[in-house]
Amino acid sequence: MKVVVFGASGFVGRNLVPKLIENGFEVVGSGSREKPADLCCKYIQCDVRDKQKVEETVRGADFVVHLAAGNLRDSMQNPLKDAETTILGS
Repeated sequence: MKVVVFGASGFVGRNLVPKLIENGFEVVGSGSREKPADLCCKYIQCDVRDKQKVEETVRGADFVVHLAAGNLRDSMQNPLKDAETTILGS
């Protein structure tokens, strides 16, 4: 089974991805930042607000996990961008 994890480079994603792999899932990580060196899966750099890139990233996936979020400081300064990422990105 193939799982795409948006927000794979964040704290929760970095803990979830290895567990999914340990349990036999094929994992594709995705995030708006470059791939972290310690992330042990295929990685596609993708902003969840980019509908076309998201569609390409999830093609063929059995499951999608949406953990993408901005940092708290940025969300306070730009709540619309934060909502686009955390809510509309789903």
